[in-house]
Amino acid sequence: MLLTNQVHPHLHYIIPGVALSKNHKNRIKIKNKKFLMHVNPLALRFKNLFRQALEKRHPELYLQVPENVWSRDVNWVVHCEAAGYGREVIQYLAPYIFRTAMTDQRNLTLHDDATVSFRYKDNETKQKKTCRLEVPALFAAC
Repeated sequence: MLLTNQVHPHLHYIIPGVALSKNHKNRIKIKNKKFLMHVNPLALRFKNLFRQALEKRHPELYLQVPENVWSRDVNWVVHCEAAGYGREVIQYLAPYIFRTAMTDQRNLTLHDDATVSFRYKDNETKQKKTCRLEVPALFAAC
């Protein structure tokens, strides 16, 4: 995998292992600490909700998404894992929250021909390389 910020949409979110009762007065703990939910129904639900929200709130972006992305044949991947408790969760999330993909070490350069170049490390060869993109393509990938 190359760390070039090519299209790789993903999110991280926290689901607590406890819930509130309907009257919001009682805590309901999960019965099995090793299992929270099945990922396939979660992936389908997320894909459908994401599609509806994108179509409603950003129709111009929705129209740019290839139709096959929403197909029943295209499975979205949901990976669930326990992140731990308290400090462990913060340590897990910190690199995603406190560090951005485009840092000073990437030598981001804007060129006169409306392109941007930056350095990245190819994880397969371990070599540093330069990627040059047109400015609109760079921001479309973010």
